[in-house]
Amino acid sequence: MTILAVSPQLMTPWRSDLNRIFIDAITVLRNPIIELLPEEVDLASSYFALADKIVGGKPTYKMDGIGYLMTSFFYLVGGFIKKRLSDGTGNGTVNTRHGMMFNSFLELVEKHHTKERMVSFYADKHVALEAQHLLRHTDLTVKEIAARLNFTNQSFCHKYFKSHTGMTPNEYRMK
Repeated sequence: MTILAVSPQLMTPWRSDLNRIFIDAITVLRNPIIELLPEEVDLASSYFALADKIVGGKPTYKMDGIGYLMTSFFYLVGGFIKKRLSDGTGNGTVNTRHGMMFNSFLELVEKHHTKERMVSFYADKHVALEAQHLLRHTDLTVKEIAARLNFTNQSFCHKYFKSHTGMTPNEYRMK
């Protein structure tokens, strides 16, 4: 999964007709996960490669160049998404495991954003949710789950899980 983060300082000078793309932006927010075709990924990757060259270089109008490039990139991706939504292949229903994880992350952020600003808080919550998912939907042993989630040992996994859910992994699996 690729996530794009942009600083407010970079966004301010972007040249775009916000009125024109406002409705499309709302549509994207309601459909945050749409799989790109391989050729679309290649084209988008070209933008990032060019942006990397601009940022690493010393062009005279570096910020303007990046601003225009990113504006173009967002129009490009917006077109991909609009096409997907109009042809019915991106209907906003996210039923992949990644989609469910993304939605669960957004719910965590919405619920806790005013008090929790550390990435570690959200990572801990995500690991606990992933452990719950693996216990409920796989036949993996607790030892295998502990290894998959990079716990140092099964005992630490038990303690971690119990501190986050109030029950041991085996108790959770049996409920």
